[in-house]
Amino acid sequence: MSENYAKDAKGTIDIIQSPDKFPKGGQTWMDREYQAILKAKKVTSINVFSMGEGGKTLGQMKIDPQSDAAKTLFGVKK
Repeated sequence: MSENYAKDAKGTIDIIQSPDKFPKGGQTWMDREYQAILKAKKVTSINVFSMGEGGKTLGQMKIDPQSDAAKTLFGVKK
């Protein structure tokens, strides 16, 4: 999801990441998209999926974007 979509996201969202970036995500997610979600405070839950070849789910987790765990995992920019 781009930063523009992230700021308007609400409710529960699904994030798909490659196995090498699961569950933390890449720089765009941590630096822009997650920060927009955190600031807007409209997303209540994030489902993070690790997807392998052929769309097979290799791992998944659910996290509250406002939780300390999410802020530690994804980082908080000031």
